[in-house]
Amino acid sequence: MRPGRADVLKLIGDATPEQASRMFLKFHPGEDEAAEHFATALSSASGPSEPPPRISMAMLQGFFMTHRQDGAMGCLQNTHALLEEARMLAQLQDQLSEAKEKAGQQETAFVK
Repeated sequence: MRPGRADVLKLIGDATPEQASRMFLKFHPGEDEAAEHFATALSSASGPSEPPPRISMAMLQGFFMTHRQDGAMGCLQNTHALLEEARMLAQLQDQLSEAKEKAGQQETAFVK
């Protein structure tokens, strides 16, 4: 197969709490309790009227790489930074969707 060819497309969704916990343990082996707290903090970060933050595996990996010297407790203390990054990314995605929709409406009006 030549490089760059894609025969299969597969959706890779957001990280589940279990995946977040397992990745925490990859960076901080033996810290089971801290990993559970981390996963719980991510899954319960939203209010009752808002969806949970969308956090990809790549975002998690970047977070752990950034805080790899902070230890398990340091990661727990900086969970707010990951959640803020996820919220900002969601806002940017919403703005992009709105801009695309608006551009499509303008294009349709121009064609008529």
